[in-house]
Formats: sequence, structure tokens, C-alpha cells
Amino acid sequence: MLKKTLMECDKADQYSTPDIMHLSTKQLASLLVESREANKSLEHELMNSREKIEELQGDIKVLRRQLSDRSCENQHTMDPRISGNDRQTYVTQLEELTFQVSELKRELGQCFDEKQEIATERDIYRNKCDRLNNELNYILSGDERKIQDIDTLITESSLMAIVIS
Repeated sequence: MLKKTLMECDKADQYSTPDIMHLSTKQLASLLVESREANKSLEHELMNSREKIEELQGDIKVLRRQLSDRSCENQHTMDPRISGNDRQTYVTQLEELTFQVSELKRELGQCFDEKQEIATERDIYRNKCDRLNNELNYILSGDERKIQDIDTLITESSLMAIVIS
């Protein structure tokens, strides 16, 4: 599921900021819907990862409890050693669980990063949609003002301010 989500994010990344400015409102709305869906799937993946981590931590606690119980039993029977096979089994299980926990932590970090990127993109699309809606309102209300790309005007204004300074 994570790979599918990553591939969807890569499709959304193919649009650069100048490309986005030339997209239609329907295309922007579609991109917004796609980013929301990707965000939802990432949130779901994050919740699944958290559940897996909790389960694995519970398994580790059970293994530790079993190990301490056996060590107590062995102390009472005057045999202080755990058999080699049991010890090897416990060590192997512990290593596997530790590896799984580290993998889940890494995936969780990636999910947080991707969620932040998606939220940033969502905000960009929202702002762009708001600006486009304002322009459409001017057009529909009969204002004959020429439609301008607001991002371009802001950039030009900044450049002119620098030149004047």
C-alpha cells in the first residue's frame, strides 16, 4: 500500500509550479482530490504502522516476561542456565522483532515526511483555487478587467521593488 501511495505521490510531483499555473480549474480540483486521497491513505498507513509497533512492543514484553519466568524457574530448580536451543530461539525472535520495529519506525518517519509534503501541496492548490475562483467571480460579474496570473504579478512586483531599491 505504501509503494502504491508513493507512486501516486510521484505522479503528483510531475507538475512544477509554472505547470500548475496553466492548469484548468477542473485539473486543479482533480489534483486536489488526488492529494486528499493520498493524504487519507498515508494517514491509514500511519495508523497501521502504529498498530504494528504496539503489537511488536507487546510481543517483546511477553518474550521478556517468559524469559524472566523461565530464569526464575531455573533458579528454583538449581539449574541457572537456559538450554542452548531456547536461548537461540529467544535471541532469534528478539532480533527479528527488533528489526521489524526499526523498519516500522523508518516507515513511520517517511509517512510523516510525506504527509507534510502533501499538506504543503494541498495548501498551494487551495490558494491557487481561491485565486482562480476570485478571477472567475470578476469575470462572471461583468468586470472587463483583464485576467492576470496573480503569481506572475507578485513575482514581477517583487522584482520591481528590488530594482527600485
